[in-house]
Amino acid sequence: MGGMFPYIRSFILVCVSVVALSFAGANPLGAQMSGTSEDSPVIRLKPHSVHTPQHGGVFFMALDNEHHLEGVLLKSGVFKVYLYDAFTKPLSAVEVQGASANMQVGDSENAPKIPLVVGKDGRTLETAMSKDLKLPVTITLSLRFRESSPNARPEVFTFPFSHYIEADTQAQQPVSMDTRFLILFIYFCVFLGGTTGIMIVRDRMVVQANRLLPEDGKIWGAIRVRSAFKRGEIFQLWRVHRQFFPHSSIRFSYMALWVLTLSWLFFGLNLLRRMNLQ
Repeated sequence: MGGMFPYIRSFILVCVSVVALSFAGANPLGAQMSGTSEDSPVIRLKPHSVHTPQHGGVFFMALDNEHHLEGVLLKSGVFKVYLYDAFTKPLSAVEVQGASANMQVGDSENAPKIPLVVGKDGRTLETAMSKDLKLPVTITLSLRFRESSPNARPEVFTFPFSHYIEADTQAQQPVSMDTRFLILFIYFCVFLGGTTGIMIVRDRMVVQANRLLPEDGKIWGAIRVRSAFKRGEIFQLWRVHRQFFPHSSIRFSYMALWVLTLSWLFFGLNLLRRMNLQ
């Protein structure tokens, strides 16, 4: 046991350090990988690598494969459209002012067409609607970008809204695919390390207990988790090991590895869900 515990303790410290660094680095990673600065030395985003709403609305890619847009229905009754390029970077004020759009409320093709105007910030197209609009509602948008041919038909986008956005939220920082794969790699490495550590410590407990048990009472099923729970040998192992080794710290290592691995599992799943990687 004397030669085993330092290794287990070092493994636990590494796991704790990785978890702490991951918590501390989660936000900086997202902020650094926005890719919006030409002078920034960080990894560049690839076209169409970010297809998530930046303001909590409904997100589309345009048919020209060069633009994206997002529609937001605010609680104030304003329908707002954000326009982006292929990297989901907001279009300039000149490009937004060169676009034209109108909208229809509901599913009827005969619904009146309401023009959208450039917002006060110069970066969005918007129009005021009734605050008493009943939800859910469908808004059909006809849009021409500044680069569209004069003879080209406008692109049509259908926005289904089931709820309002309470306020105009801040744009989320896009995360590059390279960063996503790095976080995914770290997540699986730590999780694999935790589960491996659990098996190593558990098998060590089995070996120690079996040395003091008669042949017909040895605990072999604990090597396999399914048979261990089915036959109750995990609980038998814990009871026997505590009886023969009351002052051993290996049981604490076993529980600590379970807590760390499960905590990392739930934290990692939440992080992956936020990045749309589930």
